[in-house]
Amino acid sequence: MRKGILICFIGIDGSGKSTQAEMIFDHLSKRKINVVINWGRREPFLIKPITILIKKFLLREKGGTEGKNYIYIKKSRNKYFKITALRNLWINIALLDYFFKLISRIHLPLLKGNIVICDRYIHDAIADFAGNFNYNSDNIRTMLKNHLLRLFPKPTKVFYIDIPPEIGAKRKFDGTSIEYLKDRKRIYDLLNKEIDIIKVDGSKNIESVQKIILHELNSIKWNF
Repeated sequence: MRKGILICFIGIDGSGKSTQAEMIFDHLSKRKINVVINWGRREPFLIKPITILIKKFLLREKGGTEGKNYIYIKKSRNKYFKITALRNLWINIALLDYFFKLISRIHLPLLKGNIVICDRYIHDAIADFAGNFNYNSDNIRTMLKNHLLRLFPKPTKVFYIDIPPEIGAKRKFDGTSIEYLKDRKRIYDLLNKEIDIIKVDGSKNIESVQKIILHELNSIKWNF
C-alpha cells in the first residue's frame, strides 16, 4: 500500500526526537523534496469522551500520566484492567482509534508518495500500553503479534534516540517524573531487542546525532 517513505523517531521525553525530526524535515525541504512532518503521539481521538469519563469517575486520576502521580495512576490502571481479556479489549479499541487518527497524517501522505517524518509512532503507543499494564518482555512480544498492528504502515527507518532518564528529567520542565522516564526507557530498550530499530546515542551533541541519522538515511534509495 505504501508508496512513500516513513521515517520515525522514538524515545523517552527529552531525548531530542522533535529536534531531530524537525532538522531532517528542514534538510529535505531545502532540497525541494515532498516531505511532511507529524507529531504521532497516541491520544484519544474518537474515544476521547469515553476516556475522559473513565479517568475522572472510574480511575479518579488527577494530573497527567507523566507527572508525579505516575506510580499511583499505573497501580490504579493495573487494578481495574487486571483481567487479561479486558486489557486486550481496551488495547484493540485504542489501536483502532489510533489508526483512524493517523489516516490523514500518515496513510494518505504516504499514498501520495511523500516522505513522512513522524515524531512518535506506533512504538510509542506500545510503550504506553506496556507502561500502563506493567508488561515484561514476554507480554510485549505477545502484543507485537496483535493483528491490528498490520493496519499501520511499516516504517522505512525507525530511530530510537536513547538517553539516560536523568538527562531527560533535566531537559524537561513540565513536571515529567523520573519514574515515568525510567519505565519508558525500560520498555524502549525491550522493543529495541524485538524489532528493527536504529539506536542512536542522544546524549551526544545535536549535530553529531543528525550526522548519524543522515548517514543511515543515505542507505534509502532516495537523494537525501
